[in-house]
Amino acid sequence: MRLDHKPRLVCQQCGRVHYLDPRLAVAILLYEPKHVVYLAKRLVEPGWGQWIMPGGYVEPGEDLRDACLRELKEELHLSAGPLRLMGIYLDRPNTFTAVFSSPLIRGVKSSGSPELSALHPFAWPDIPWNHLYFQSTHLAIRDFMAETLWQEQLENAKPPAL
Repeated sequence: MRLDHKPRLVCQQCGRVHYLDPRLAVAILLYEPKHVVYLAKRLVEPGWGQWIMPGGYVEPGEDLRDACLRELKEELHLSAGPLRLMGIYLDRPNTFTAVFSSPLIRGVKSSGSPELSALHPFAWPDIPWNHLYFQSTHLAIRDFMAETLWQEQLENAKPPAL
């Protein structure tokens, strides 16, 4: 049945609309200050062999930051520094991904998992844009780069002479 010009699942007996709730996922963009981001290669379908940020689905009642840290620990056996929410991106129909960023903790090696390879560093010019999976990966890296460059310009700006 259509309601408000959108297809909806509506009970034929009582008229109640059944909404398909969106799924919520988290991802983390780990980085180094000098224009390096860390990505992992997917080892499962969909997207086998493509590069992504570590992450996964949020459990019912789970805090987004806790979910992000849990996924990082489960997938790569890593912990993270302070998490900063970068944004929430629509990845697939019905899946929203909350992306956090955090500097990579130096001296810690990730070991990967059955789902993901170990982390791989990419200098900005070397990011494999044509081999990134998930729209949130593309958009979050783009947004992170733009924000970083903007902050660098602010830091290097000289105040106007009086």
